[in-house]
Amino acid sequence: MKGIHFILFVIFIFILNSKIIGQSATDSTLLPPTLKRVSVDSANGHTSINWDPSPSIDVDAYIPHVYKKDAYGEGYFPIDTVWGINSTFYLWPTPNGKVRSESFKILSFDSYGDDGLESGLTDAHKTMFINLKTFNNCNISIELGWNPYIGWDTNFSYYTIHRKKDLENWDTIADYNGLDTLFTDFNIEPYSTYCYYIEAHHKDGITNSTCYQCSIPAITKKPPDSIYAYGTRFIDENLVQLIFFTDPTSELADYYLVRYNETTQLYDTVKRIESLGEATIMLGDALPAPGSYSYRLYAMNQCGRVAVSSNPANLVWLKASNRNFQNFLDWNLYHTWSNGIESYSVYRSIDGATPQLIHTQFPPDSSYTDNIEDVIYDATQGVFCYSIEAMVTSADQSDTLGVSRSNTICLTPEPRLFIPNAFTPNDDGLNEEFKPVLTFTPLEYIFVIRSRWGNTIFQTNDPQAAWDGHDGGQNVPDGVYMYYIKAIAPGGQVVEKNGKVTVLYPNK
Repeated sequence: MKGIHFILFVIFIFILNSKIIGQSATDSTLLPPTLKRVSVDSANGHTSINWDPSPSIDVDAYIPHVYKKDAYGEGYFPIDTVWGINSTFYLWPTPNGKVRSESFKILSFDSYGDDGLESGLTDAHKTMFINLKTFNNCNISIELGWNPYIGWDTNFSYYTIHRKKDLENWDTIADYNGLDTLFTDFNIEPYSTYCYYIEAHHKDGITNSTCYQCSIPAITKKPPDSIYAYGTRFIDENLVQLIFFTDPTSELADYYLVRYNETTQLYDTVKRIESLGEATIMLGDALPAPGSYSYRLYAMNQCGRVAVSSNPANLVWLKASNRNFQNFLDWNLYHTWSNGIESYSVYRSIDGATPQLIHTQFPPDSSYTDNIEDVIYDATQGVFCYSIEAMVTSADQSDTLGVSRSNTICLTPEPRLFIPNAFTPNDDGLNEEFKPVLTFTPLEYIFVIRSRWGNTIFQTNDPQAAWDGHDGGQNVPDGVYMYYIKAIAPGGQVVEKNGKVTVLYPNK
């Protein structure tokens, strides 16, 4: 009998100890509530928990739990007690939603007796957290990634992505299905700050869950506002100079000069340069061969991609030919200024003298014929050099004129003589003199007139001098006379000719 009393005493002590340490018994007949959602306040990171009441009538309270893992172990631990069978909401005012995703469960509690009874825990619901937020300054985009909402299983519907720029209002920018937890936003303006939060939707169309917003600055190096090709200039036979105006406030320093062959349609990177804080970039290029080329200057970003490109700048190629006393000029149009060409200026230099403007041509014409008969005797060497300058005025007429200068091409007319076969020295002012016309200025020269009996009646070494039909101050009789001309051209060619000229007096 004493043994039975001892056993009852031990049971009593065990029950008493259980009451002292606050342990509650689990009642399999006490049903848990239905956990509907856990959601993080996008502004402060606090987590709200919503549930439907337990169908058990003896429930006095609900106890939400959060999953923890620390030095003392891991598992779901109670965080508070919500009293009232019809209570269905709890706000956990910790900012944990700012820094991580958390899992929650909940149980029902019956306070009957001294120790109370608990139901089992519900299945877990897990909050969303944006764990990837990266600004890509290569393609100016923002990449987002988040862990999926867990707890709805097949009742999950889709995600909605919300965004705001700087101090603007929130906008809904995309809906994503349940398979996607990555999103790239390409609608980004550098030097702005973007905030995002994700919203998960239940198939009931009512229940949703949000995550804490993230803030991402879209900071990248400032590209130039623009790059303007001033023009192209030949400074030697195969060497061209290129001038570009760019934005000195640009934070990009890496530039590529690219040449385009308009005939073969192939591109070549001419050179890579560094320039920072300069308003004018001046570059040179040695042409691989004569041809039609254009150039662009590209500002490259940190990822080696084109940030800004200039307008193209093409070369003006001049071609020339000679026939008798005419030099024929042809050139390609300068076609890469957006405002078009104002005019083409034709410059000519004789025997290396300073080029002079001799003509202004207006588009679309790109040819000019220079008659050199009046200036041929001003040339001691007979070398005529030409260049073309294309000019354009900026749209607002305030900037420097754009100028593009062609190559220089030189012509030395073929040494030739043009000699009339008759003249009329009758004092009527028409065809009064006889002299050869040369396409060059001779280094040496002799011009002789002889009578039919071989007497010399006129002789000169002056290429400009002409026979006026006199001999000893008197008019020669009409008839046929002999001439002899010999001239040495600047190139050393000897031009020599004998012939006959007829003197006529029509009014006699």
